[in-house]
Amino acid sequence: MLATILSLAAEGGEEAAETVNPVLPTGPELFWGALFFAALWILMRYVLLPPVRAVMRQRDEQRVPVVVVEVPPDRIGQSNPRRP
Repeated sequence: MLATILSLAAEGGEEAAETVNPVLPTGPELFWGALFFAALWILMRYVLLPPVRAVMRQRDEQRVPVVVVEVPPDRIGQSNPRRP
């Protein structure tokens, strides 16, 4: 029994020497991350954004045009250009 515990402890020591970086993704994590990123991009690009763009385009078409008032050159710089 003691020999088994010592051999397991020795093996555990070898595994402890090999460090695993939890920040770096493994191969399967990269695969699934890339797959779901592509799926989300396709969903956003072709399904979710077109209705939003249509509403934005419709809102731009309904926008009231800005009226530009021309100020005579002799009135430029006055606080109230409508008053003589």
